[in-house]
Amino acid sequence: MSIYRLLLLLLPTLLCGNVPAQKEESRSGDSAPVVIMAPGGPVIANLRITVDRRPYRLWVATFMAKRKDSNRDGSLGLDEVSLIPDRLIRQAGARSPQHLLRLATGQ
Repeated sequence: MSIYRLLLLLLPTLLCGNVPAQKEESRSGDSAPVVIMAPGGPVIANLRITVDRRPYRLWVATFMAKRKDSNRDGSLGLDEVSLIPDRLIRQAGARSPQHLLRLATGQ
């Protein structure tokens, strides 16, 4: 086995380290399949994307919620969520402003 192939096999293990297990539904929206065209054939890796050990989409939703909380009461109303562009709502993995509210509050 070549050193490059061995590195490709061990790289995901080295990158992940001791990441605590999370619920399956929170991991499913935060992964990205990557295909690496190696000399010996394609290698498929499923990357899990987190920010501060939180699923990426939940982090994005929380970040947007804090930025759009115009009255600084710690919660978003539907009128505040409607200020967020649709493309950013979709980027957070939400289907609607109401769904974004549920994601941001962890419900």
